Amino acid sequence: MVRGRAPVGRRRPGPAPLRGARTQPFIAALRHEGMTAPCVLDGRMGSAASRARVEQAPAPTLEPGDIVVMESPGSHRAPRRVRRDPGR
Repeated sequence: MVRGRAPVGRRRPGPAPLRGARTQPFIAALRHEGMTAPCVLDGRMGSAASRARVEQAPAPTLEPGDIVVMESPGSHRAPRRVRRDPGR
């Protein structure tokens, strides 16, 4: 853990934590029967990755009566939201 103090409006001198850290988000769908559509991304989860992931993985496995719950990080707050096909 990195700790330190600096005057108001100035950065603390020294290295910043997590510089160059590799990000690998894990995404999956959870059912009573177990986990489905697991995926590990190489890099951060942006809105494009979030949208593509939902459209390509859990959406095709949805059945009538399924409930979809998503957490709310910034990648999910994109102007265009993914919607389930009403014909299904």
